[in-house]
Amino acid sequence: MRTQLIVCIGLGMFAGAPAYAVAGSAITGLRLVDRYVLPYSDGLAGTIFDNTLVGGLSGIDFDAATGMYYALSDDRSQVAPPGGDPSARSYTLAIEFDENGFLGSEPVEITGVTVLRRPDGTAFPAASVDPESIRVRRDGDELTLYWTSEGAASASSAPPVQDPFVREMTSSGDFVRELDTPDKFRPDGVGAEQTKGVRNNLAFESLTFSTDGTRVYTATESALLQDGPIASFGNGADARIIEFDVASGESLHEYVYPVDAIPVDPQGQFADNGLPELLAIEDGVLLAVERSFVAGYGNHIRIYRVEIGDATDVSGLESLDGADYLPLTKSLLFALTPDIGFPPDNIEGITFGPSLPDGSPTFILVSDNNFNASSQVTHFVLLAALGQGDLDGDGLVNGADLGLLLSQWGGPGTADLNGNGIVDGADLGLLLAAWSA
Repeated sequence: MRTQLIVCIGLGMFAGAPAYAVAGSAITGLRLVDRYVLPYSDGLAGTIFDNTLVGGLSGIDFDAATGMYYALSDDRSQVAPPGGDPSARSYTLAIEFDENGFLGSEPVEITGVTVLRRPDGTAFPAASVDPESIRVRRDGDELTLYWTSEGAASASSAPPVQDPFVREMTSSGDFVRELDTPDKFRPDGVGAEQTKGVRNNLAFESLTFSTDGTRVYTATESALLQDGPIASFGNGADARIIEFDVASGESLHEYVYPVDAIPVDPQGQFADNGLPELLAIEDGVLLAVERSFVAGYGNHIRIYRVEIGDATDVSGLESLDGADYLPLTKSLLFALTPDIGFPPDNIEGITFGPSLPDGSPTFILVSDNNFNASSQVTHFVLLAALGQGDLDGDGLVNGADLGLLLSQWGGPGTADLNGNGIVDGADLGLLLAAWSA
């Protein structure tokens, strides 16, 4: 199927809704379908398009009304081809795939570029912004784009201290408004002088709308300075997810997301782990992408199903240190590791794509190449939800899947096909109904 020609049937049809289909509780696992590497222009760490350098793609979103994808570069108005324009920017893409994978030798086509603009209508000067995530919002025929900036707490930024933000812009890049970020997230200094707020380069990487379009979520990539340490090999970290009201722009709630510990012993080498993206799949349920890098090992990507449920609203807590709260709950759906057959690279974006002919929801991941031609690439990775009842991902519903269901009987698990929190007779009925001939 040519994804440009498909219009998904889902919440994207209604006013004020996010512009993608919603898969809901049917997503109990994911499978790898295909991958594609965007080629570099000769001698450059990216692809030249319209006098700009395509790279650093940190966010991606699908507009079901047009079949178009929007991608955001995290270039801080600093990188361009010789004589080109380095202004902070987003791109539009056409992506073609079917149930077997990406189509043709060039399945990803860059179709447009948009300069991000400040409230005064000018482009962002060098090092004054750090774009990360982008989402499409439709209200009838009107399209606007929401995007995040991480802010900064670094002497190399201009100015050194910058607030993280979520902003709305027109499709031509013009400023519409900024949502009201709580003060606790705003850094108050650099280095030893900082006492609160987001850490440099560990702030608002993620963005997603609720499935009804009334709320928007972003999250810190790791812990606020006053909340505790960042992830290490032995310990995780407590990131915060903020829930905003779309109509008013005010923050409503905050929840604690438990970031994993670094999964591989770095043995003294550089390593990190954080939360670069979120994607809502039903009311109160999100997909979370965690991305770890360990020098000498590579990237380790995990996608979790995250439920708000009974998590504590910690918006009233200036610091989590010593506080009592219930974090969000999460369960692993999928992982990309260096032993999967290709280096997964620095995955930072996720979006829905059109559903496959069998109804399976699809997802596209994109990697931020950090404009590093020597060791990184711009990856597009195509995933699909496992077919209902296909618990082991082999494309069939058979005795192996039945065995997995029975092993989880009476508790939660991947065999909870109807999403009611327990594996029981209802799930068995769904599995048997999908039994392969």
